[in-house]
Amino acid sequence: MAAAVQSERSFPVHPRAVIASVGALGDEHIAYAQSLVARIPERLRDSIREPSVARAVVLGLLLDRNPQTRAAQLSALLAIGDPQLADQVSSASGALRDCPAEARLPILNLALPALRRLSAAQYGELQAAVDRLVRADSRIGLFEYTLQRVLSRHLGAHFKPKLPDAGTSPQIQVVDAVSVLLSMLAYAGAAAPAEAARAFEAAQAELSPGRFRTTLLPREKCDLRLLDGALDRLADTAPRLRGEILGACAAAVATDGTVTIAEGELLRAIADSLGCPMPPLLPGQHVRAAGERRALG
Repeated sequence: MAAAVQSERSFPVHPRAVIASVGALGDEHIAYAQSLVARIPERLRDSIREPSVARAVVLGLLLDRNPQTRAAQLSALLAIGDPQLADQVSSASGALRDCPAEARLPILNLALPALRRLSAAQYGELQAAVDRLVRADSRIGLFEYTLQRVLSRHLGAHFKPKLPDAGTSPQIQVVDAVSVLLSMLAYAGAAAPAEAARAFEAAQAELSPGRFRTTLLPREKCDLRLLDGALDRLADTAPRLRGEILGACAAAVATDGTVTIAEGELLRAIADSLGCPMPPLLPGQHVRAAGERRALG
């Protein structure tokens, strides 16, 4: 997974526990969030308030641990035409190296206020840089998509107010949107078609019987533009349905009862997109390795 942070762990999770957690920020969640922020170096927490530093930190979160991929990413930044940017990002990644993987999303959230102070042109440059880093190895990992989705949700409207006829996302029916979302998640965590089918069936089981019947799409028909369109469409559905959909998403990525940190981050980004605020998943007691890079595209 592309990130200059420590290797990932995974935590036990139950889909219905995810639904119950929506909008419920308990003392344990607050304490856990505070402990994560406390593990971010103080110098980084202070400097990230500056837009230029926030930009470098966000890009630094995307630098891959693989030396070859990392070199390709830095070369891609140099091609943008800002000779200082690659150095700033490389320096920021050094500050991120000792941060726990769980701190990636809190760090991104800390950067958002400063990023809102960028000019429209600077925001466009940030988007271009993010895209170059993400596509450097022709694969889009879970955290990479999560980061892009968070930036789009929290900064997109600020810099580029949406026009009624913009047509950036295809209009689709609710059942089709759910099929797209659950199919993407099922394939993201599957090493074989049978695993994807099991994940999709587990997700379908979390939806109310008879509400509608979703379909596992062929892998080649799943793309990120459709996923963005699906999330935008589902954000307009009833709150109870959105809660069910979020539980189904949890089931899709946790067919073995656990989620990796990257999967948990993606669940929170999906919840955010659906208008269902979800607190961080609390650390579980049994942990599995997550060395493989799961990808959405």
